[in-house]
Amino acid sequence: MSLFSQIANVESLSDGEEFEGQLENTLNDIRKNQYNAAFLSIPMDKSSLIEPAGRLGFRYHHAEGDLAKLYLWMADFENKIPAFGTHSCE
Repeated sequence: MSLFSQIANVESLSDGEEFEGQLENTLNDIRKNQYNAAFLSIPMDKSSLIEPAGRLGFRYHHAEGDLAKLYLWMADFENKIPAFGTHSCE
């Protein structure tokens, strides 16, 4: 099982406290494995889960369609996550 599959499918969650507990446990595992960042994709109909993620340090990266993408930088050095692109060249 992938480390990142430990968080229950967001679609099946309705309780923010349950989600926050599961997310906190997963973040502890991620830190133990020395990952620098974690990302979440939260659909619009589960937007109530954004607040518990924010309490754990997640911040918005971008939103597209009906998904909010959040990130948490966990390393002790400068955040290396690039800003979301707002333009494209064709």
